[in-house]
Amino acid sequence: MFYINVKPRAKINSVTISNGNQITVNVISSAFAGAANKSVINILADIINVPKNTIHIVGGNKSRFKKLHISNINDEEILKLIKSHNTAKNPSNNLYQ
Repeated sequence: MFYINVKPRAKINSVTISNGNQITVNVISSAFAGAANKSVINILADIINVPKNTIHIVGGNKSRFKKLHISNINDEEILKLIKSHNTAKNPSNNLYQ
C-alpha cells in the first residue's frame, strides 16, 4: 500500500514526486461524485500499465490524502514505474501530462 496526495480541479492532469517519495496526482476532475477518484485510477493505470480494476483506494475516499493498493505489484516497483514514466520526454519532476 502506498499514499498519494490528490489535487482536484487542477489545470492539467499530472503526477509529481517531491520530498523523496511524496506522490501528488493533480486531476482536472472535481471531487464531486467520485470523479477525481476515477481520474486518479485512470492516470495511475496508464502510468503503471496495469488494468484499472487492480487499483483500489483503501483509505481516504473522501479525502485528498489517499491510501492505495495495486494488486500483483509491490510498492517499490510502483514507485520505480512512476518515477521512470516519461522521464526521457519530460526531465522535470512532472511525470504525467
